Amino acid sequence: INDTDNRASWAVAAQPYFVNKDPKIARDYLDSNFVFNNEEMDQIQSALSNGNFEKIDASTRRSIVNAQNGFGNKITIAEMLQKQASRYLSGNVPPEFRANALALEKALRVASAGGGTKPTDTSFIATNWHHSHSDNSGVDFVIERQNGQIANPVPAPFKGTVVYRGYDKGGFGYNIVIKATQDGPGYVNGDHVRLAHLAKLEGYEIGDPINQGDPVGMSGDDSPMNSVEGRSATGRGTGSHVHIQLYRKDDFIRKHQYGQPRQNLFVRQTYLPLFGGTK
Repeated sequence: INDTDNRASWAVAAQPYFVNKDPKIARDYLDSNFVFNNEEMDQIQSALSNGNFEKIDASTRRSIVNAQNGFGNKITIAEMLQKQASRYLSGNVPPEFRANALALEKALRVASAGGGTKPTDTSFIATNWHHSHSDNSGVDFVIERQNGQIANPVPAPFKGTVVYRGYDKGGFGYNIVIKATQDGPGYVNGDHVRLAHLAKLEGYEIGDPINQGDPVGMSGDDSPMNSVEGRSATGRGTGSHVHIQLYRKDDFIRKHQYGQPRQNLFVRQTYLPLFGGTK
């Protein structure tokens, strides 16, 4: 692997071969090929050996995330790294590699858009662009400050009107739905957007106007979901993520959700610019 874009181009070319296919195809590929270069494999092998993830630099982290995207999200990062390490070490993989691979998967956060280098500057980190773990289309993300804080205000993606706010037990947790009042990049007048798994909501009422960038609530901290009122992410899921989902203007029920490609386009065109990203 000698590319200069951390497997981003490889991922685009590889996805058609792996998406909607048996995961065994991806596993067989990893058993026979390297998707990381020597320098990256040195860092990965070292981290899996001792559990010290600080030695994995930003470039290698981007390669790991892009490589998983290339496999169509059919296998986890932990499994991908274990298979590559096994090939790298000719099958002589210590038992601690599995636990460290799972911990590394959880620790990997690569910003899709970032607002600077000051401790208070925030970055948008997508944790799931494919949402294959449920039949809900959408994007899961974390908002993280440069000082590591992840309990932060969550901005509204567009100008609109609040049509729902509340707590959905066992599902979305604290969530808010906004109806767009004008066309914009990736959405049209009347489309709905839901932001879910919030730790708490701002004091909007149904019918209130809201502007793009206004905070709708707070994202959760590192505590387990639903464990600390007002601090933990809520609903059902893992980690401290927020869920964003776009619906057609008919209604904000599941059958009216846009497909995953449109969800991703909406986030890239409308939401990432709020965090300093480009359209």
